[in-house]
Amino acid sequence: MSNRAASSSDLDLARVLSQRLVGRAAPAVGPPTAVVPFVSFAAARVALEPESPQPGAAPLQAQRFESLDELLQWAIELTSSSAAFVMDPEGFAIATRGTLLGEDAQAVGAQLMVTMAEADRAEHPGTPALAVAVDYASSTLTGLRVERDAGQVFTIGFVAGHTPSRQQRAAVCAHLAHNLGHL
Repeated sequence: MSNRAASSSDLDLARVLSQRLVGRAAPAVGPPTAVVPFVSFAAARVALEPESPQPGAAPLQAQRFESLDELLQWAIELTSSSAAFVMDPEGFAIATRGTLLGEDAQAVGAQLMVTMAEADRAEHPGTPALAVAVDYASSTLTGLRVERDAGQVFTIGFVAGHTPSRQQRAAVCAHLAHNLGHL
Protein backbone atom coordinates (compact mmCIF):
# COMPACT_ATOMS: atom_id res chain seq x y z
CA MET A 1 0.00 0.00 0.00
CA SER A 2 1.65 3.16 -1.16
CA ASN A 3 -1.01 5.64 -0.04
CA ARG A 4 -0.72 6.17 3.75
CA ALA A 5 -3.84 8.34 3.78
CA ALA A 6 -6.07 5.39 2.84
CA SER A 7 -8.95 4.69 5.22
CA SER A 8 -8.62 1.57 7.36
CA SER A 9 -12.33 0.90 6.88
CA ASP A 10 -12.22 0.92 3.05
CA LEU A 11 -13.51 -2.59 2.28
CA ASP A 12 -12.62 -2.45 -1.42
CA LEU A 13 -9.02 -1.58 -0.63
CA ALA A 14 -8.89 -4.27 2.06
CA ARG A 15 -10.16 -6.84 -0.45
CA VAL A 16 -7.47 -5.85 -3.00
CA LEU A 17 -4.72 -6.03 -0.41
CA SER A 18 -5.97 -9.35 0.92
CA GLN A 19 -6.04 -10.90 -2.54
CA ARG A 20 -2.56 -9.53 -3.26
CA LEU A 21 -1.25 -11.25 -0.10
CA VAL A 22 -2.59 -14.65 -1.18
CA GLY A 23 -1.18 -14.24 -4.70
CA ARG A 24 -4.43 -13.78 -6.62
CA ALA A 25 -4.93 -11.16 -9.26
CA ALA A 26 -6.83 -8.34 -7.69
CA PRO A 27 -9.51 -6.42 -9.53
CA ALA A 28 -8.88 -2.74 -9.96
CA VAL A 29 -9.97 -0.55 -7.11
CA GLY A 30 -12.91 1.61 -8.11
CA PRO A 31 -14.01 4.88 -6.62
CA PRO A 32 -14.81 4.80 -2.90
CA THR A 33 -18.28 3.62 -2.08
CA ALA A 34 -20.76 5.99 -0.53
CA VAL A 35 -20.86 6.03 3.24
CA VAL A 36 -24.18 4.82 4.64
CA PRO A 37 -25.29 7.03 7.51
CA PHE A 38 -26.01 5.45 10.88
CA VAL A 39 -29.70 4.92 11.56
CA SER A 40 -31.05 4.67 15.10
CA PHE A 41 -33.98 2.35 15.75
CA ALA A 42 -34.73 3.68 19.25
CA ALA A 43 -38.30 3.22 20.38
CA ALA A 44 -40.34 6.26 21.26
CA ARG A 45 -40.33 6.99 24.97
CA VAL A 46 -43.71 6.85 26.62
CA ALA A 47 -44.37 8.38 30.01
CA LEU A 48 -46.51 6.02 32.06
CA GLU A 49 -49.07 7.46 34.39
CA PRO A 50 -49.40 5.80 37.78
CA GLU A 51 -52.54 3.76 38.20
CA SER A 52 -54.98 5.45 40.53
CA PRO A 53 -56.50 3.41 43.35
CA GLN A 54 -59.89 1.84 42.80
CA PRO A 55 -62.76 4.14 43.88
CA GLY A 56 -64.12 3.03 47.24
CA ALA A 57 -61.11 0.80 47.96
CA ALA A 58 -60.30 0.66 51.67
CA PRO A 59 -56.74 1.47 52.71
CA LEU A 60 -54.64 -1.62 53.31
CA GLN A 61 -54.04 -2.61 56.92
CA ALA A 62 -50.86 -4.66 57.13
CA GLN A 63 -51.26 -7.92 58.99
CA ARG A 64 -48.63 -9.29 61.36
CA PHE A 65 -47.33 -12.74 60.46
CA GLU A 66 -45.35 -14.99 62.79
CA SER A 67 -43.10 -16.46 60.07
CA LEU A 68 -42.13 -15.94 56.46
CA ASP A 69 -43.75 -19.30 55.66
CA GLU A 70 -47.06 -17.98 57.00
CA LEU A 71 -46.69 -14.77 54.98
CA LEU A 72 -45.82 -16.72 51.81
CA GLN A 73 -48.83 -19.03 52.29
CA TRP A 74 -51.07 -15.95 52.56
CA ALA A 75 -49.44 -14.45 49.44
CA ILE A 76 -49.89 -17.69 47.47
CA GLU A 77 -53.58 -17.74 48.33
CA LEU A 78 -53.99 -14.03 47.52
CA THR A 79 -52.30 -14.30 44.12
CA SER A 80 -53.43 -17.85 43.21
CA SER A 81 -49.78 -18.79 42.71
CA SER A 82 -48.30 -22.27 42.80
CA ALA A 83 -45.10 -21.12 44.55
CA ALA A 84 -43.57 -18.15 46.31
CA PHE A 85 -40.12 -17.41 47.72
CA VAL A 86 -38.18 -14.61 49.40
CA MET A 87 -34.59 -13.69 48.49
CA ASP A 88 -32.43 -11.72 50.92
CA PRO A 89 -30.23 -8.80 49.78
CA GLU A 90 -27.26 -11.16 49.32
CA GLY A 91 -29.19 -13.35 46.87
CA PHE A 92 -30.09 -16.30 49.10
CA ALA A 93 -33.54 -17.89 49.23
CA ILE A 94 -34.52 -17.46 52.88
CA ALA A 95 -38.07 -18.81 52.59
CA THR A 96 -39.98 -20.88 50.04
CA ARG A 97 -43.51 -22.18 49.86
CA GLY A 98 -45.45 -24.19 47.28
CA THR A 99 -44.17 -26.24 44.37
CA LEU A 100 -40.78 -24.55 44.03
CA LEU A 101 -38.46 -25.57 46.86
CA GLY A 102 -34.83 -25.71 47.88
CA GLU A 103 -32.19 -25.42 45.19
CA ASP A 104 -34.82 -24.74 42.52
CA ALA A 105 -36.09 -21.70 44.41
CA GLN A 106 -32.50 -20.54 44.92
CA ALA A 107 -31.70 -20.85 41.19
CA VAL A 108 -34.92 -19.20 39.99
CA GLY A 109 -34.59 -16.46 42.62
CA ALA A 110 -31.01 -15.68 41.64
CA GLN A 111 -32.02 -15.44 37.96
CA LEU A 112 -34.94 -13.22 38.91
CA MET A 113 -32.63 -10.87 40.84
CA VAL A 114 -30.27 -10.67 37.84
CA THR A 115 -33.24 -9.93 35.56
CA MET A 116 -34.35 -7.14 37.87
CA ALA A 117 -30.82 -5.73 38.00
CA GLU A 118 -30.75 -5.67 34.19
CA ALA A 119 -34.15 -3.94 34.16
CA ASP A 120 -32.65 -1.23 36.39
CA ARG A 121 -30.20 -0.32 33.65
CA ALA A 122 -32.75 0.02 30.88
CA GLU A 123 -35.05 2.98 30.46
CA HIS A 124 -34.89 4.99 33.67
CA PRO A 125 -31.36 5.16 35.10
CA GLY A 126 -31.31 5.76 38.83
CA THR A 127 -34.85 4.47 39.27
CA PRO A 128 -34.83 0.79 40.24
CA ALA A 129 -37.37 -1.62 38.82
CA LEU A 130 -39.87 -2.43 41.55
CA ALA A 131 -41.42 -5.42 39.77
CA VAL A 132 -40.74 -7.62 36.78
CA ALA A 133 -42.74 -10.43 35.17
CA VAL A 134 -41.40 -13.06 32.78
CA ASP A 135 -44.00 -15.03 30.81
CA TYR A 136 -43.23 -18.63 29.92
CA ALA A 137 -45.39 -21.04 27.91
CA SER A 138 -47.19 -22.44 30.96
CA SER A 139 -46.45 -19.97 33.78
CA THR A 140 -45.37 -16.48 34.74
CA LEU A 141 -42.51 -15.65 37.08
CA THR A 142 -43.10 -12.36 38.89
CA GLY A 143 -40.61 -10.62 41.15
CA LEU A 144 -41.24 -7.73 43.53
CA ARG A 145 -38.70 -5.69 45.46
CA VAL A 146 -39.24 -4.57 49.03
CA GLU A 147 -36.76 -2.32 50.82
CA ARG A 148 -36.40 -2.91 54.55
CA ASP A 149 -33.67 -0.39 55.36
CA ALA A 150 -31.68 1.85 53.05
CA GLY A 151 -29.82 -0.52 50.74
CA GLN A 152 -31.42 -3.70 52.11
CA VAL A 153 -33.68 -4.87 49.29
CA PHE A 154 -35.54 -8.16 49.55
CA THR A 155 -37.10 -9.83 46.51
CA ILE A 156 -40.28 -11.86 46.66
CA GLY A 157 -41.03 -14.10 43.70
CA PHE A 158 -44.17 -15.88 42.50
CA VAL A 159 -44.78 -18.66 40.00
CA ALA A 160 -48.34 -18.59 38.69
CA GLY A 161 -50.42 -18.97 35.57
CA HIS A 162 -50.73 -15.17 35.41
CA THR A 163 -49.15 -11.96 36.65
CA PRO A 164 -50.61 -10.82 39.99
CA SER A 165 -52.66 -7.62 39.72
CA ARG A 166 -51.26 -4.27 40.75
CA GLN A 167 -53.43 -4.35 43.90
CA GLN A 168 -52.22 -7.85 44.80
CA ARG A 169 -48.59 -6.81 44.28
CA ALA A 170 -49.09 -3.71 46.45
CA ALA A 171 -50.69 -5.79 49.22
CA VAL A 172 -47.86 -8.35 49.19
CA CYS A 173 -45.19 -5.62 49.26
CA ALA A 174 -46.92 -3.77 52.11
CA HIS A 175 -47.26 -6.95 54.19
CA LEU A 176 -43.67 -8.03 53.54
CA ALA A 177 -42.28 -4.56 54.38
CA HIS A 178 -44.38 -4.46 57.56
CA ASN A 179 -43.19 -7.90 58.69
CA LEU A 180 -39.52 -7.93 57.68
CA GLY A 181 -38.45 -6.15 60.86
CA HIS A 182 -39.54 -8.97 63.18
CA LEU A 183 -39.17 -12.06 60.99
